[in-house]
Amino acid sequence: MLVWCLLLLAAAIVLMCRAALTVVRGGSRAHSSAERRAAAAGGCRLGVISSLVQALAGVVCLDSPAAVWGWVMIFLGLAGASAGYLVFRRFLVDAPVWSRR
Repeated sequence: MLVWCLLLLAAAIVLMCRAALTVVRGGSRAHSSAERRAAAAGGCRLGVISSLVQALAGVVCLDSPAAVWGWVMIFLGLAGASAGYLVFRRFLVDAPVWSRR
């Protein structure tokens, strides 16, 4: 079980790095505010998915010797997913879908 926990945690880290890269690259290449908002929305979606994967990794860790870290990952993952969802719903819900050119 600990192997799955570590694999899911690594996947969450990769997704979060991809979210940051989406925001940085998309924001720097954007020529309008709509393109900037689309990049931010894409990064926000990836960040929420990353947080949910982190919470899932925490659930998998509950049966291992690292159960305390499992609860910490669940709490932080759900808090991050909630915050990302609220930011998306409040500020980015009407953002256009990012398209690569």
